[in-house]
Amino acid sequence: FMNTYNIPGASLAVTKNGKLVYIKGFGKANTSTGEDVTPAHRFRLASVSKTFTGVAILKLVQDGKLNLDAKVFGTGGVLANDYGTAPYNANLLNITVRHLLQNVSGSWGAATGGDVIDQNPTYTYKQLFDWIINTRPNPRIPGAVYDYSNINFVLAGRIIEKVSGKTYVNYIKEDIMAPVGGTQTDIAGKTLADKKTNEVTYYGQGNDAPFVYSIAFPRRDADGGLMTTATDLIRLLNAIDGAATRPDILNTTSLTALTTPSAVYAGYACGIGIWSAENVWYN
Repeated sequence: FMNTYNIPGASLAVTKNGKLVYIKGFGKANTSTGEDVTPAHRFRLASVSKTFTGVAILKLVQDGKLNLDAKVFGTGGVLANDYGTAPYNANLLNITVRHLLQNVSGSWGAATGGDVIDQNPTYTYKQLFDWIINTRPNPRIPGAVYDYSNINFVLAGRIIEKVSGKTYVNYIKEDIMAPVGGTQTDIAGKTLADKKTNEVTYYGQGNDAPFVYSIAFPRRDADGGLMTTATDLIRLLNAIDGAATRPDILNTTSLTALTTPSAVYAGYACGIGIWSAENVWYN
């Protein structure tokens, strides 16, 4: 697979019955220096970060700190009037936390005004969401149409911060990963100079190559900014698989909510893509 697609390096972890049975690095972590990939190397997770965000939201719900069907904006909403200028339009006011995680907010996807996550890359979250809410339309009724959007998940990250009182990454580290034995998950940097300890070097392919070190990380934390090892990633998966071989971080009710798609699209749940025919989760 690596040879076919010209992939310089990869890391593979396999578990059976909740236990790690295989971990190995393949290829190069840095093609210039010849550094080999080892199990200790960390890779950007890109949109798999959304699964971490979904788990974090469900953990807050499970702990009684958040309601999955709580409104996000306006009086009584989780983010209330934190961003943009009230009064808000009706579609924005009806977005719930669940709508964000299921990508059915009716806003900010390719079919609902465009995903603007990388625009104005120097903006803070406050500046970014002020701009989005004041200038970007909310063309569809929440829950009516599936439209994959990174904005939904960056907003979910701000909900995690407001409800938990922690930064997004600290909540992920302390409340999601630490209980399952994960210690290597962090936010990825934007530039090559921002590369962290044991993080691989990125190269990209074809038309993607120019974006390897130009995407607006670490601002894109909750939608695509995490990095980790294969071992840490599979620790999380073992903790949300519903199997009886080891304890899960989420209870049965929370796992059901995490893995239940919206009524309008069966292929995406709360931060997890569902490929039922192959029994596969993805993002």
